[in-house]
Amino acid sequence: MKVLLIGLAALQLGAAQPAESVFNGTWKVDTSSLSFPAKPDIILLANGLYRRGGGDDPMIKADGRFHRTAGDGYIDEVAVDILDRHRVRETDRLRGRIVYRTTYSISADGGTMTSRTSDLTKPDGKPNNSETISKRVGRPDRAAHLISGSWQAFKLNVASSAYLTWTLKLDGRAFSSSSSNGWGFTAIIDGPPAPVSGDEGGMKSVTMPAKNIIVETSSGDGVVGGVMTLEVMPDGKSIKATARNVSEGTTRTFMLYKQ
Repeated sequence: MKVLLIGLAALQLGAAQPAESVFNGTWKVDTSSLSFPAKPDIILLANGLYRRGGGDDPMIKADGRFHRTAGDGYIDEVAVDILDRHRVRETDRLRGRIVYRTTYSISADGGTMTSRTSDLTKPDGKPNNSETISKRVGRPDRAAHLISGSWQAFKLNVASSAYLTWTLKLDGRAFSSSSSNGWGFTAIIDGPPAPVSGDEGGMKSVTMPAKNIIVETSSGDGVVGGVMTLEVMPDGKSIKATARNVSEGTTRTFMLYKQ
């Protein structure tokens, strides 16, 4: 639904201004509305080798050194440090630059994992810190490190409000999304992929199947990594976001509210 805005000047001229898009404005992610993938995250750390993901993913040495990994456009090297029986640190690089640091901490009973991640990709240079809490699915493998097993995420805490606050604008056929930390992009509806500021090598292409729906496709190095659908609800004050991670085969949803 659109709200027709008529400016004073237009009233004087007797002509209506073009309707403003329902997307235009500042929106904030409600982390309490975030749904987590039903598919658990699988981690294996045993005999000095580490793997996070499915059984087809290659294992790397957990020796604190960087090792090449299958490129997904977001990371291409991983270093894993075993800090102790309950803690492991993963550092990710892209084209030689550190982009993420995550410390995994396992509870004393081995049933809960807390993942603390610093996102170092944003243009303002400030780390965005987040914390994900997961519960173990099934029993641990006593022959492997405690981090090994299947983990189901159920809670996310994000420290930076800039990461959660988005400014959206549709101006003609140009759609833009940005945040105060310098991340953002402007892409033409049905046009070619556009570069993303604050996401080295990241690209976004945009389609608009309905007046209240925008579909963003994210890619890096020509590989599609994710597809996110933004649907403005009938109240015009909320957006339902559906984010699909193509490489992991997972989907999550969350809500944004107009500020």
